[in-house]
Amino acid sequence: MPSHSGRLGIRASQVGTVSPARSGRRTTADRLAFALDLLRDPAFDALVTGQSRFGELPDVMARLAAGSLLGRSATQSTYDGG
Repeated sequence: MPSHSGRLGIRASQVGTVSPARSGRRTTADRLAFALDLLRDPAFDALVTGQSRFGELPDVMARLAAGSLLGRSATQSTYDGG
């Protein structure tokens, strides 16, 4: 497969339960810290293209999945306590 320099790569970190064979390598706190550290990369800011209130999320997620929110690839949710 040809290499495409300059493209973003996708990395994943499982924060929940892992198999017993791998569980001794990192704690849950270690995995969470690693995932949060990866998200600090400013390149990911380009992926969040909208902001929605928490109560609107069911509708927003359905519209994202249907492709009817043109220009949006992800949304940031805000919780106003209500």
